[in-house]
Amino acid sequence: MKQEGDKIIYVPLMYVRHVTARGAPPPDRSVENAHVDKQISGVGENVLGFFAGRGFTPSGERWRRKRMRTPTSLAFVDSRTDDEVIVISDGSYGDPFLIAALLKQYAASVQHIA
Repeated sequence: MKQEGDKIIYVPLMYVRHVTARGAPPPDRSVENAHVDKQISGVGENVLGFFAGRGFTPSGERWRRKRMRTPTSLAFVDSRTDDEVIVISDGSYGDPFLIAALLKQYAASVQHIA
């Protein structure tokens, strides 16, 4: 069930197909992966960063590339009408990849029963 203003969209799980989460997943900031980001820069890179700015150094470029991401969204197809229903857009709260995994699991369990 989804509500946008006065419009309510209700799709039973039996008719949910092709659940798709698009975009880049959020970065993994766990303690196990913290050592990957910690690379010590050399003297030349520090001097270049001092005069030209951090964005022109190799570590600054890595940081900038890592920060860029595509807009995330979560959608599925209503098999009754073959319409795409967008559940989450980029401005929404929540993790679309976790919600997509749960929605796939719930839809699959209901579709096996019927």
